[in-house]
Amino acid sequence: MNKNLKSTEINLKTDYNDAGNIEKQSWTLNGKLHREDGPAEIQYSANGSVFVEYWYLNGELHREDGPAEILYDRERVWFEKWFSYGTLHREDGPAFIEYNNSSSGTFISKKWCMHGLTHRTDGPALVEYYPDGSVNKETWAFGGEIHRVDGPAEITYRLEGSVSRECWYVESVVHREDGPALIGYTRDGKVDEEEWWLNGEQLTEPEFNQRKKFGL
Repeated sequence: MNKNLKSTEINLKTDYNDAGNIEKQSWTLNGKLHREDGPAEIQYSANGSVFVEYWYLNGELHREDGPAEILYDRERVWFEKWFSYGTLHREDGPAFIEYNNSSSGTFISKKWCMHGLTHRTDGPALVEYYPDGSVNKETWAFGGEIHRVDGPAEITYRLEGSVSRECWYVESVVHREDGPALIGYTRDGKVDEEEWWLNGEQLTEPEFNQRKKFGL
C-alpha cells in the first residue's frame, strides 16, 4: 500500500459521558475535522440536547451556506459565527450574532467581519442592543479600525432612543477637523459636553481653532 495516498474515508468518533450518553461526535478526514454535509463536531449537554455545532473543512472552520459555529442555550440559538477557511468572514450580513435568549427575536450584539477584521462599508460594523431589543451603541469600522469619514464612528443611545454621545474616529484615533470630536447630549437633544481632538490629542476649543487657522 502506498502510504503517501490520502484516505477519502470520513471517520466518525463518538465520545460518551459517565452516564453513557453521547457527549461529542467528531467527523474527521486524514486526522482533520472535516465534513461536507453537516457539522464536523457536535457537542451535547448532559440532557442530550445539542450544545454547540462546528462546521469544518480540512481542519478549518468553514461553511458557505450558514454559520460555521452555532452555540445553543436551552435548545435556543445563543451565538452564530460565520467562518471562511478559518477566519471570521461574511459578505451578506453580520459574521457574529449574539442572541438575547431571555427575549425571543432580539439580539445582544451583531458584528460585521471580513477576512477576520471588523469591517463594514454600508453602516455600523458593530451594533449592541439593550435587553428590549433597542439599539444601545453603534460603531463604524473599516479594515479592523474604528473609522468613519462622514460622521461619528461611535453613537451611544439611551434606552428610549435618544442619542447620548457621539465620538469621531479616524483609523481608531479620536479625530475631527470640523468640530468637536466628542459630543454629549441631554435627553431633549441639547449639547451638554464637547471635546476637541486632533490626531488623538485633546485640545481646548481655542487651541483647536488656532491649529485649524494654521493648517492643523
